[in-house]
Amino acid sequence: MSLDLTMIFSLTVFITSIIPGPSMLLALTHGMQYGARKTVISALGNVTATFIQALVSVVGLGTLLVASETDF
Repeated sequence: MSLDLTMIFSLTVFITSIIPGPSMLLALTHGMQYGARKTVISALGNVTATFIQALVSVVGLGTLLVASETDF
């Protein structure tokens, strides 16, 4: 990978990482209202949901690739 492409990729990952999304706002709100214990439980639920979404996405993409190799 060229240095320019690596720098653009790193900058993009950094910018998208520092922007708070709905999950971060939920964690901050729960942290202020309920304390650390319930916030950790909420964060684990968020990680679990994200993992399930990623798994479904990968399985779906794999199914599409197997079903129509010529399209890809």
